Amino acid sequence: MKLAIEFHDKEKAIKSYFFPRKFGQASLMPLEQWRMWADKLNLGCKSDCGAPAAAFTTPARTALDQFLATSPYGQNLTPISLAVENIALESSRLK
Repeated sequence: MKLAIEFHDKEKAIKSYFFPRKFGQASLMPLEQWRMWADKLNLGCKSDCGAPAAAFTTPARTALDQFLATSPYGQNLTPISLAVENIALESSRLK
């Protein structure tokens, strides 16, 4: 995991960058394993922290999943990392 600080005109923002890998894994993580890993990020859960791991659902995550599943461009991509803005989950974007 890495942290990045972004300097804007009058404020700073922090992002967390995750690079999921299994121990000893040398190649890219297959998309299904990457999704399972991302589902385990139950970030800032306010409503039901006992919910299943797939509770990590935000508009950004939904858009990403749809792009990877339906776009001809997305179907040829393999995510290598996930960047999350360290703000309220409802407002956070994914990179």
